[in-house]
Amino acid sequence: VLCLLSILLLVMERRIDKRHSRFFIAYLSILFALILFGMLDQLGQGKPGMGWHLFTCLTLYLSLVFAALQAYLLSMFFLDNVDPEKRLRALRIVFTAVLAFQLVTLTLSLWNGLVFSVDGSNIAHRGPWNQPVTSLSGLLIVLDLGILLFCRNQISRNLFWNFFIYFTIPIAGMVLQVMHPKVYILLGSLVLATVIVFISFVKRETMEYYEQEQEYERTKTALMLSQIQPHFLYNSLGVIQELCHSDPKKAEE
Repeated sequence: VLCLLSILLLVMERRIDKRHSRFFIAYLSILFALILFGMLDQLGQGKPGMGWHLFTCLTLYLSLVFAALQAYLLSMFFLDNVDPEKRLRALRIVFTAVLAFQLVTLTLSLWNGLVFSVDGSNIAHRGPWNQPVTSLSGLLIVLDLGILLFCRNQISRNLFWNFFIYFTIPIAGMVLQVMHPKVYILLGSLVLATVIVFISFVKRETMEYYEQEQEYERTKTALMLSQIQPHFLYNSLGVIQELCHSDPKKAEE
């Protein structure tokens, strides 16, 4: 519900930077799909029949795919903000390679069961590569946090704290998820971090929008005054010139 309401607000709100708006719409949509398929995955498990078997395989596969996309999109958005000059190009290549590896491995797992498998009773099982492949998304976020701390003096204080919250809450969620594997703590932490940072971005960019509007009005007023004042001076001097001939005393006044 939080994801959908936030997406609706972004679609209606025109005062947010288009680049940030596109990112949040894409990220919230992926997060919504991750939560949705994570719930649907539990719906079919243990139910007999080929239809439910295919349903469980597909929903489990899509939930893992969207989890990989979520971490990748967040990392790329982070690099776009802290490294607009693209000096960390090598990291972008590494992030893209990690995503490609995850997607290929997950797709192959539909046949070889390397990351996950679904048995004849329609029960999902982790494959031998499950932990290494799924942990890559968490490692990306940890790496992002390390880059953020390293670059903290090169970015604004507000941007630093936005991304610090964005990374630390999910990392804490990962730790708690390991301790309580049957509770969706990680998904909850991702939504919480996204909503907090989303509100911060909306607030900041709304304030910037009104500041730009006020600056525009001040500039427009200054331009009008600069156009009015010469005419006023010329008209006044013309009147004084006429009075010098007809009424010198009035002209002096």
